[in-house]
Amino acid sequence: MTLNLYKYLKIPVLLMFTVAEPARTIKDMSDNDVLDAAMLVIQKWYPSAPNYINYKRSNWNNEQYSKGAFSYLKAGATPEDCELYQESIDDMIYFAGEATDCDF
Repeated sequence: MTLNLYKYLKIPVLLMFTVAEPARTIKDMSDNDVLDAAMLVIQKWYPSAPNYINYKRSNWNNEQYSKGAFSYLKAGATPEDCELYQESIDDMIYFAGEATDCDF
């Protein structure tokens, strides 16, 4: 999936991410291999697209604490359920991710 942040923030940034099996496929790839694959996709859409200037890569599948997990609200959840994700547990455990943003 690709999101063009220029539309929203007026900065030339593409946010690209994978989920499920494709994410597991690239988790052990080098940054250069992932960047090459991303550029192939971008240049297929836009043949005259320039090369990237800089990049940041996260790899949640290899992250020590998440191991590829993601947050979500189950069907039937209430706004109060979402607000619970915004609270810490004993000021030691904090949740992050799409389910902690009640507007998202």
